Amino acid sequence: MSIRLKGQEVDVVIMKNGVDNRTLSEIRSFNAELKLNMLEEGYLGQTTDQYDDIFMGVKGDMEMHISKADAFTLGFDIVDRARNRGRNPAANYQFNAKASFQFPDGNRVVILFKDLYFEGIPISAGGRSEYVTLKLSWSCSEAERLS
Repeated sequence: MSIRLKGQEVDVVIMKNGVDNRTLSEIRSFNAELKLNMLEEGYLGQTTDQYDDIFMGVKGDMEMHISKADAFTLGFDIVDRARNRGRNPAANYQFNAKASFQFPDGNRVVILFKDLYFEGIPISAGGRSEYVTLKLSWSCSEAERLS
């Protein structure tokens, strides 16, 4: 039995206003980076530099195949929020992503990425025999380990 974590043991859910959207289940890839900025400073009278780091938020992306219209609904909800912020409070959605990592030994880690903000949303139909894909590139200020 393998002790390494595989993609089949990772579950990613996108949430709008706290409600799971499990219909977007054909997620092909998921990446998240906890961004850090390292500071380096040298001082007179010292022979080596001093270091510090600053947490700069989280950056990530996910790519999915489209099998339900909900993928387009999500994309246009993201656009509505970007267009209507401040003018239409009903469109001030909060988007979160929750990633669950189920380890072969029974341990589970769940990470909540809070209040995602998005870049462009490419939709690709690469060819007649290829599945249509949608890619979300996002950033957020907080990642919280829930378990």
